[in-house]
Amino acid sequence: MTSHSNGDTLTGEFLILPSELKPEYDQRLVFGFGYLPSTNEYKVVRCSYTELNNVWKGHVAVYTLGSQNGWREKEDILYILYSSGLFVNGVIHWIGKIGEQVPRIVAFDLADEKFKCVSTLPLDSFTAFDTFRLSLLGGNMCFIHTVWDESQDCDEIQDIWALKKRDNNAKIRQPRVTREYYDHNWSWSKDFHIAFGGPEMCNYKPFAITKSNEVLLCQDYRKLCIYDSNTSTLTKLWDGDSNGFFRPSSNPSHEHTCFFKDLGECSGDNVTSDIESSDSKMSTS
Repeated sequence: MTSHSNGDTLTGEFLILPSELKPEYDQRLVFGFGYLPSTNEYKVVRCSYTELNNVWKGHVAVYTLGSQNGWREKEDILYILYSSGLFVNGVIHWIGKIGEQVPRIVAFDLADEKFKCVSTLPLDSFTAFDTFRLSLLGGNMCFIHTVWDESQDCDEIQDIWALKKRDNNAKIRQPRVTREYYDHNWSWSKDFHIAFGGPEMCNYKPFAITKSNEVLLCQDYRKLCIYDSNTSTLTKLWDGDSNGFFRPSSNPSHEHTCFFKDLGECSGDNVTSDIESSDSKMSTS
């Protein structure tokens, strides 16, 4: 488990969690991590899966750091959860679906330790080649939808949808009760449509939005790009070495160089919080 933060200071603490996992439950594993301010508790949520007659069942367990109680088994779920859970707005979110149903967002409330369906996705159909993921960008929970389309001038298209309040697009940063989040006052806004061309420009993952509404994207910890929504241009800023460290590209602009040195230009609470999230595909294999 990665180190957690206390305010703006990294504590450097880590904990190796006990496995205590039955062999038949390890066909698929999904995790989530979040903080419950009302009790000052950090919790890890684990969902392990078994398959029987083409039906997946998720076995949910919760580990509360410092409780000494180990993993506590919760109610099983039929949702197939994709990727790691995203902690935002006080709860842990996943994209999930049951059988052939359309995927939607489900959340685990750390207070009552139950799963809830909290929002539909902005799209109601996907192809087997689409990838999708949740991300925290610019203080908003975002749905990132990637389409591979060789029929156009680019190889990859990425749409970034942000979940915002309808009235004034306010960003909710303080934890609230789950059921209050995504009612009729909330809606999806497609804030960015990014087209990638050529093999070198594929598999970039957005991880931050600047105050000037540019998108920072990272590829395999080694390359960095920035997307300007005003000009619809994608510029490579940094190339990395074999160790994954960033180094300047041949001609980064002075503005972008200064910007990268000062990550305070990025809006959002944690500009690196989403780099490690993996893409989700429609297949459960």
